[in-house]
Amino acid sequence: MQQKYTSPYPKQSEIAAFIRRLHEKTEAIIHNKRRGLDERHNAFINYCVILLSYCTGHRPVIDMFCYPDYFDTDAGLVLINDKVINEKYAYRLVALPELAVQQLAEYRQYITNLQRTLIRKGKQYHDLAAAIGTIYNDESPVVPQFFYLDADLTQTRSVKPSALQAWLQDISCFPVNFGRHVLATEMLKTRGMAENVEIQLGHIESGDHPFGAVSEKTPIETLSRINDEINKINHRLGWRLMPSPIRRISKKGIVNNKTIRRRSRLQAIHENMKFGEAIRETKRNQRFEKYAELITRVIGGKSELRNITEKDQQQIDGMVNEISHAATESGMDRDYALAVFYRWLWMVYRKRNKPIWLTRRAFVRDEASPFNKETLQKYKTVKKLRQGFLNYLKQQQLNHSPVSPERRLAEITLSAALFEYIGSVESLRDVPNAVINHCYCHSYNNHQQLFIDLVATKAKQNEKKRNVFRWHPGSLSVSLIAGLYATMQAGKKEQSEAIPSVRVVSSIRAILNEMGVANPNISRKRKAAS
Repeated sequence: MQQKYTSPYPKQSEIAAFIRRLHEKTEAIIHNKRRGLDERHNAFINYCVILLSYCTGHRPVIDMFCYPDYFDTDAGLVLINDKVINEKYAYRLVALPELAVQQLAEYRQYITNLQRTLIRKGKQYHDLAAAIGTIYNDESPVVPQFFYLDADLTQTRSVKPSALQAWLQDISCFPVNFGRHVLATEMLKTRGMAENVEIQLGHIESGDHPFGAVSEKTPIETLSRINDEINKINHRLGWRLMPSPIRRISKKGIVNNKTIRRRSRLQAIHENMKFGEAIRETKRNQRFEKYAELITRVIGGKSELRNITEKDQQQIDGMVNEISHAATESGMDRDYALAVFYRWLWMVYRKRNKPIWLTRRAFVRDEASPFNKETLQKYKTVKKLRQGFLNYLKQQQLNHSPVSPERRLAEITLSAALFEYIGSVESLRDVPNAVINHCYCHSYNNHQQLFIDLVATKAKQNEKKRNVFRWHPGSLSVSLIAGLYATMQAGKKEQSEAIPSVRVVSSIRAILNEMGVANPNISRKRKAAS
């Protein structure tokens, strides 16, 4: 054994030997024509899933990497859902290294070839081919992205950790989750990677999420650096691309719309209508119901909470003590039991539209993940909007057309929202005013830096001072601000003179229309410009 990094750790040569044996075993099966299609397919699936889990640090759960929409191969990102305990911590965004991107491209081509092969084999396999086709061609696929085939080629099965462990037992003694250990240990060999290990593996040691509300890190830049490190690790350990088992199939057997069967028939192809995160969501709901039953048994149900007022703190404390004791006696999570109880209390008084202020017995809990199932789709949308905005600015430059101050303010507001990570409604609302009246330039060692004081939160009653944060615009926003001041100076417009918000809103709408955004909903931007 080498020096211990995260716990007892084998030599690098031993890990490399395991990877080599895994590659050799997979190749021997997928290139053996005497093997059935199901055996060759399942071997390829095992290699792909194990490789991806070693590259990303995915926990071993049922249906890993089950949705193609959770990948952004252009940006090198993958959205992972591998926690059952709490929906707030269910998703995390991690790096997707180059080798994983290449393997995914190979796998996607394989799926197309597999469909064509099944179509050629006969009509009895058309339903299976159509079900597999929903993976990349349907918003709600009926089969997970990675799946096993049964021997008779009539049904698909989920990839489970137990099946992966059985596949590895004759070539290694490593457990199925050993990839997380390898990734963490290899990354820790590089100075300054400790925090990045937490990000990639989904650990939160301090309570604050690495990309949470108080973080100054941006996911794209941070995960790009992690990608560079994992690429080195993959090369060092000897991971290799596994080619598709089925190659050079003509397009004659491709599944088209005429081949697609009724969805009810396709849903019967997979062993379970629920897979991946749907299974984990069901488990979370079952856990919640279990704790709800415990609380009902202790306090008698939600009806007992309806008449509680702020004067009944002692009664609340008594319920908390009883719930804590019952959870401990039952071997259940006391913190989660109290969280469910306080949630009940909040829901009761929310329905009555009557706030209640009570002292809560709370325990330190980790900050919720800022990511959810729609994160990558929204990011891809923002990328399109960014490119559309840049194309619009380029066209404006080519036209040499004069730009009014209100249109320039609209451009600055859009730049702040799309490129400057300013997502607060209050801050965006203040951009037009702050750019004109709270824009400053700091000089230090012959270097000048522009900054703007934006409102951070909505002002409270009788609050005289602005609650601000200091925005340091990027190069694009600085160029637009410089253009604004040049326009105002040419028009001899006073700096303190206000520009009506309705004109800025109209300009934002016009810009979005020119960018090709159909029927833009700018209710939030209207607030930003008012």
